[in-house]
Amino acid sequence: MPRLNSRLKCFDILNGGANGVVISTVNNVKSISTFYSTTTTTEGPLVKQSLVRKFESGFLFGVGAGFDRYTVQARAEISSSATDVGAQASTKKAYLLLTYKF
Repeated sequence: MPRLNSRLKCFDILNGGANGVVISTVNNVKSISTFYSTTTTTEGPLVKQSLVRKFESGFLFGVGAGFDRYTVQARAEISSSATDVGAQASTKKAYLLLTYKF
């Protein structure tokens, strides 16, 4: 009878939620235009203050596997952005984690 020996200790499927709160922001832009000898400088907010959210929420999911003292996880996060500048304002992030236990 064939037997498969593996050092794989665990296999994880991850899912959950993520929340974020804006503590402080820097929302300024400075534009300097030069046309021949004339220089024009404009300053103002990058995004209208009414479009900046103070709270961000999202969804996490991923998979992971552990062997010996190592663990590898691949995660993805889809969340609402901290700014509401249009329908495509959501953010998508990917993480690859490698951990070692002492």
